[in-house]
Amino acid sequence: MYIPTTNVLSKILNKAFEISKKDQLSRAHLAGIDDLFMSTVSKTGTMDYAWLGDIPGVKEWIGSKIYGGLKEYTYQIINKDWWDGFSIHKKAIRRDELDSIKPRMQMLVQSLYDYKAEIIIDFLINGVTYLAFDGLPFFDDVGGNRLNDNLLAGTGPSLAQIKVDLATARKTAAKFVTDSGKYLRAIPDTVICPFELEEIFLQIKESAADPGGTHAGVANIQKRYIKNVIALPDLTDVNDWYYANTSFPLKPFIFQSEKLENGQDVLPVTDDTKLASDGVYGFSAEMSGNAGYGFPELCLKIVNT
Repeated sequence: MYIPTTNVLSKILNKAFEISKKDQLSRAHLAGIDDLFMSTVSKTGTMDYAWLGDIPGVKEWIGSKIYGGLKEYTYQIINKDWWDGFSIHKKAIRRDELDSIKPRMQMLVQSLYDYKAEIIIDFLINGVTYLAFDGLPFFDDVGGNRLNDNLLAGTGPSLAQIKVDLATARKTAAKFVTDSGKYLRAIPDTVICPFELEEIFLQIKESAADPGGTHAGVANIQKRYIKNVIALPDLTDVNDWYYANTSFPLKPFIFQSEKLENGQDVLPVTDDTKLASDGVYGFSAEMSGNAGYGFPELCLKIVNT
């Protein structure tokens, strides 16, 4: 039986990897998470995002142009390296069993995309602690450099209470202003919640009539307040939820990727260093990147104690 060289095997595996990547992009897995972050590309291991402190605002042109100056912010995202992979025994190649690699390749690609989402979710969950570009926690009350309160107290987790809180959060976000006093006009459209609250939010999103049950003939106007509901098992506080804008040019979160040797953000690697000793090839995918925060006003946290 023909045994391909490591170089030929690498080309075979790389092709299978690219096919699996395309398949994964067409899946609805973790649908909606991609809408929460802005993708950026770094040429080095670190990028600075001080420009988040200078949001453009159109004004009448009278006299000389006055540009907004970058405030004294230092907000950097430093890339981290990570990888995942699996082993291929040389017997599988000898027996022409490369088709058995396909499901493992698909799981490898899925795990990479899952991990990317998990980093964003980590920043969401820890937003009351992790700092945004202005040096304050991403979710915080008004104070210091923060002009807008995106950490709201809810009234409770029942359907009636959430309807009240949804309206309050929408009105609050509608009045967010930039440091020049202009309305930001970035109304939230996406709910991120624990699975325990998913059914309530879907009732609000999908019901043609008032979902409260006592006003069956009344139109459900709040259904247009929600474009998407993302339920996450990672949200262990079953009463708290988030309300984000995903249509603004900026996003609540940033995912920064570093271009690697192949010009892509993922580098497939075939490794034969264990071939002589263990009779196995290693195949892995390497990535370099990290997440951070975009504009705090684009995501609100509603806390129910």
